[in-house]
Amino acid sequence: MRDVTVLVTVKNARNTIKKCVDSLLREGYKKKEIWIVDGGSDDGTYEILKEYEKAGKIKLFRVEGSAPVSLNWALKRIRTKYVAMTDADCVVEKNWISELKKAFDEEGVIAAAGYCGTPKELKGLSKVIGEELEWRFKNFPKYISRAPTMNLMFLTKFGKKVMFDEELDRAFETDFGYRLTKYGKMKYVPEAKVYHYHRATWTSFFKQQIGYGAYAVLVYCKHKEKARGDHISRGGMISEPFLLLFSLVGLPVDHVFLLPLLALHLLYLKRYVKVKPSSPAHFLLFSYLRSLAWLIALPLGVLKLIRSRIVKNA
Repeated sequence: MRDVTVLVTVKNARNTIKKCVDSLLREGYKKKEIWIVDGGSDDGTYEILKEYEKAGKIKLFRVEGSAPVSLNWALKRIRTKYVAMTDADCVVEKNWISELKKAFDEEGVIAAAGYCGTPKELKGLSKVIGEELEWRFKNFPKYISRAPTMNLMFLTKFGKKVMFDEELDRAFETDFGYRLTKYGKMKYVPEAKVYHYHRATWTSFFKQQIGYGAYAVLVYCKHKEKARGDHISRGGMISEPFLLLFSLVGLPVDHVFLLPLLALHLLYLKRYVKVKPSSPAHFLLFSYLRSLAWLIALPLGVLKLIRSRIVKNA
C-alpha cells in the first residue's frame, strides 16, 4: 500500500520538467505515487506531462491559479500518510524518500527537509546562485523552522491543518514552515538530496528576488519574531538593502555615507570567504543585484500589506 504522495506544482517549466519527472520515476521508494499539478502552462510543459500520464506513470491535474492554490487543492485530496515535495526545476537522488522518512522514527518529528545542491553542468550565474545556497544548506542545524518546497516531507494530517496561505504568491513555503513547526519538529536530513536548476539570466533572477522580497514583507509581518533572520536568511542579509539605501541616498550629500557602503562590502566579503564561489565577478554582481532587488521590493511589499489589510477590513 502506498504511503507517500510526491507532490509537484508546475507552470511553464518545459526545460526542466522531463528531468524532474524522470528522476522521480528512478527514485527507489516503491510505495509512492506521483502527483503533478499544472497551474496553466502554455509553453508545452502540460503536453510533455500528458505523455507520462498516458503511460500511467504519474497522476496529472490542471488547477488554474497560484502555487498555493494548486498545493491546497492537492492537499485536500491526498490520502497517504506522508507528502513529499519537490519543484519542477529539481531532480532527486534515488534514495531521496527513504532518507527523508528516517527522520520520522524520532518522536515529535512531523516534517523533514533535505539538502539542495546544484547540478554540475551549470555555469555562470546559475552556478554562483547554487554555490551560495549550498553554503547555507551546509550550515543548517539539526532542527529547522522552515524549508523550501524543493525538498520537504511532512505528515499529511499536519499539512492539512496548516495549509498554504493563498494570499502569498511567493514566500508561501516560509510561512507554511513557520506555522507547521508549531505542531512539532522539522528535522534536517542532509543525506536526502535534490539538485536545483537555478535562474540562468540576470533579468529572471532580478525579477524573482523582487517578487520574493515583496511577499517576504507580508510573511514577516505575520511572524515578527522571525524578522531578524533564521538558518536560511541570516541577519546580515536582511541588513543589506538598508545599507545600500543609505549609501545611494547619502553619498551625494556627505562622504560619511561611505561607512554603510563599506559595511555592505564587508558583508559581501565575509560571505565570499565562506562560500568560495567559482567566479568572483559573478558573485559580486549577484550580491549587488539581490540587495537592489530587495530594496525595490520593500515598498512594494508595504503596498501589498496595506492593500491586504484594506481588503480584510472591508
